[in-house]
Amino acid sequence: MSNQPVSFDGKSLAINGKSIYANSAPFVEANGKRLLAAGHFDDYDCHWHFAELPQLVWLWKWSRREQRLVVESKLVNNGGDSIRLGKVCWVDTDDYCLPNYTPHNVEVLENPYGGRAYHRQIKRLDDEGCWRCSAHFAQFSMAATKEALQIGFLTFLRTYNFIAYKDRLTVASDFVGWELQPHSETTCDVFTVTFGNNPMTQLENWANEAADIVKPQFNHKPAIGWLGWSWVNCLGSATENCEQLLLENAKAIQKKLNGYGIEYAWVSVLNIPGGNPGDYLHWNTPRFPSGNKGVCEKLAEHGLKLGLWVGPYMLSNHLEQKVEEFDDAILRRPDGERMIYSPIWSHGDAGLVPAEKRPQIYALDPSHPKVRNYLKQVFEQYRANGVRYYMLDFLEAGSGGIQRHPYKDHFDHSLTAGPEVLTSSLAEIRQTVGPDTFILTSTGPTLQMAGAADAVRVGNDFGEGRSVTKGAYFYPASFVINGSFTAAAAALGFASLSYYTHGKLYQNNCGNVLTVDKPLPLDTAWIHATIHALSGSCTMLGDDIRYINDDRLSIIKKTLPRGTEAAKPLDLFNCDQWPPHRFHLSVRDVSEPYEVVALYNFSAESRKESIPFESLGLPADATYVVWEFWHEAYMGCMSGELTAVVPPESVRVYRLTPQLDRPQIIGTDMHVLMGQVELSNIHYCEKTRTLEFTATRPTGETGSVFLLMPQTLHIVDSGSCYTARNRNGTTGDLIVRLPLRFDTDTITRQIHFERIDSDANDKLT
Repeated sequence: MSNQPVSFDGKSLAINGKSIYANSAPFVEANGKRLLAAGHFDDYDCHWHFAELPQLVWLWKWSRREQRLVVESKLVNNGGDSIRLGKVCWVDTDDYCLPNYTPHNVEVLENPYGGRAYHRQIKRLDDEGCWRCSAHFAQFSMAATKEALQIGFLTFLRTYNFIAYKDRLTVASDFVGWELQPHSETTCDVFTVTFGNNPMTQLENWANEAADIVKPQFNHKPAIGWLGWSWVNCLGSATENCEQLLLENAKAIQKKLNGYGIEYAWVSVLNIPGGNPGDYLHWNTPRFPSGNKGVCEKLAEHGLKLGLWVGPYMLSNHLEQKVEEFDDAILRRPDGERMIYSPIWSHGDAGLVPAEKRPQIYALDPSHPKVRNYLKQVFEQYRANGVRYYMLDFLEAGSGGIQRHPYKDHFDHSLTAGPEVLTSSLAEIRQTVGPDTFILTSTGPTLQMAGAADAVRVGNDFGEGRSVTKGAYFYPASFVINGSFTAAAAALGFASLSYYTHGKLYQNNCGNVLTVDKPLPLDTAWIHATIHALSGSCTMLGDDIRYINDDRLSIIKKTLPRGTEAAKPLDLFNCDQWPPHRFHLSVRDVSEPYEVVALYNFSAESRKESIPFESLGLPADATYVVWEFWHEAYMGCMSGELTAVVPPESVRVYRLTPQLDRPQIIGTDMHVLMGQVELSNIHYCEKTRTLEFTATRPTGETGSVFLLMPQTLHIVDSGSCYTARNRNGTTGDLIVRLPLRFDTDTITRQIHFERIDSDANDKLT
């Protein structure tokens, strides 16, 4: 075994003197048999051989990166016959460290193997809902001993990877019968283990290292568009003209949100005749009389590009001719019958017919030439017409055992089942739609989307409405304010569980639709807007922009333009209080860096919060000026910690600015981030006592910048601003509001200060 901090001999591992596992028995399933490995370990290499199949060799090359073990490996077939591979197991032992901890004190972030996104949560090992088998990697936190353990894989695009930890520890990849050809070799996914004291650091390091290996290419700029849905019922009849509603909202966006970066108008399912997935080369002309190309052209007149929903591996059984044509390209269940992905499809016009007459949806083989050729034809036509945004949905239909629908076989046996079949097809779609097209993927695997998607839905729907048709989810309502899978608390939980991948593998999309208009309570609208504004990801607007209340429209504006960074949960590993409710974003790419802290409260009681500065990475003895965004309130100067009270079912967003002995900007009312996207070139000249900054908003807008001013100064041109004293006994801080009017998109302001000699601290009477 090598020296500390990582000690490893292939069968046992210790990190920083802590035994992670011992007495492991690596094995490979080949040609239907489980073959135990016998190895020769030499420095950083290990050669595993198999007595029953000597032509097969498993070569390991391991390295240590601080407290992390990394094992790269490949399987070599030196024989003249192909070898059918099953599970390839790095670790298999009941002698591992977790049984040494009390299960109630071990929390785990897992990616449920064979589960769906909504199964994800932080669980204690002794919780009934703990999956105890995680895909790709599992992250453990032992808060009582301030220890953290991560086990899994740094890559995930080739095979089914899982980590089981119920009674014994098993770490393996499953090739699901893929054949290693004679005199050839194949790489395996990269195995890794790390042990330390901070689970958040381990998650972030995992994402950094995975991104370094996978090197995904994706658009970091969030896509912002309009969907509607929340209040607009466009399914009143099968012949309703949805095109008119779409274009009227496009016109309203051009008028009311011009300059705010709205690029797309997304049509979901309604463009498909009969709502039948698979019928993508035809158009629902009763709803959209101008057709695909005509709608694109008319949207372009309002500065928007069309986006579409596509379920690429779905085929409605109502498309009888296409079903016959694609019969050999429909995936089969293990029993040989056609795989039915959805037994009752109720979206689009399919939801207008009685339930017993609605279509069933088959699952298509992503590796079959018929499917690939058809999808290429679809996306080429859409691109020629002008479509530049897609939500590729229900990808689990073609993902095999990654999710819930294992299939019997697929066409192209050069590809491993599941991950490689799916990702190779998506790579072709990515190439066909072009680099200037934004792709969001949903309802399927997440990590496998690295490199294929710009953004990935990491949770369930949030902020979306549904049609007011009998049998629809929310009937007879079109929207649910609280208590649904579309509610904010669930979205915030999912955002937390995946925060570490954002901006590294793709954009995390936790809240696809932003809905803020009445009858939502104002505080709920603030919650929705804050989640979106701090997501760093794409957004579709859910409100009817034609008639939206002006005050609620202003809330949308305060979330735009969208930055690319996402807020980080401060309380992720806390089973007793779910979902996480404390989020932090450190704003560094500005003239004067500051911190943003968002505190959510989904309970029916007020919540007192105390956030130590050290938990934000700040000096414990520093003093910060605190401004709250939604109530536009100066909260004072705080030392050591941020203290706050958050009302029931509401949110508070604070800007923490280092206290300076001079006039300084402490907040704005223009954007939830309070400066990052709307202010630049901030500079204070001590010699001339002049504060200068540049502000950017769309022409015609107004806004305010708030300053904290020492009591020894006053503003020379006091008529250009409003100054108030924040009383505290007989003294008070001076709060200044600088009103801005944007006659052009960008304006520069200079504020000149002078010293005052008189006592400004007059006593209260």
